[in-house]
Amino acid sequence: MLPKVLGQFAQVYPQVTLQVTSALSKDLLSGLGQQFDIILALREQTNKSDVLIQREELVWVGLPGLLEQPGWPMVVAPEGCIYRRRAEQSLQRAHQPYRITYTNTDFSGLTAALNSGLGITVLAKSTVPKDIPILESFSDNKPLPNPGSVNVIMRLAGGASSAASQLADYLKARI
Repeated sequence: MLPKVLGQFAQVYPQVTLQVTSALSKDLLSGLGQQFDIILALREQTNKSDVLIQREELVWVGLPGLLEQPGWPMVVAPEGCIYRRRAEQSLQRAHQPYRITYTNTDFSGLTAALNSGLGITVLAKSTVPKDIPILESFSDNKPLPNPGSVNVIMRLAGGASSAASQLADYLKARI
C-alpha cells in the first residue's frame, strides 16, 4: 500500500523530493531525526510519540501441506523482526516444534520462498499476496497458534520540514 500512496503524493506534490528506505522497524526508529524525517514502523506497544495509523491482525501463510511436518519449516526475516518474534513466541507457547529454513530481509524474497514451499510464516493480513494461502487450522481443524496483532505507527522528527509535515498528514489520511 505504501508505494501506491507515496506515488500519489509525488503526483500531487511534485516539488517535494522523496527518499524512501525500507528496513526493519527497529533500524528505522533509531535513525529518526538523523536520517529520517518520518517513519512508519511496526510496534507491539505504542507510546506518546507514536501516531497510531492502524492495528494489523497477523496471520499464518504458506502451503497447507507443510503443517503436516513434525517441525514446521519457517520462512522469516532476520532477528529483530516483529513478525518473526510473534511467530516464534506463538509456536513456543503452543509447544509446536519448528525450524528456520529460510531467512531474508526482503518481502519479495520471503514471498518467493513461501511460493516455493520452503516454509510458512506470519504476515499482516492486509499484506498477504493473493497467491499465498492464509492458514487457519491443522488438517484436524485445530486452530493454529494465534500470533496476535501489531500496531502500525508514524513518528515525525522534531523540527521536521513543512514538506515532511505535509507528507505525514497525507499518509495519515490515506493509510
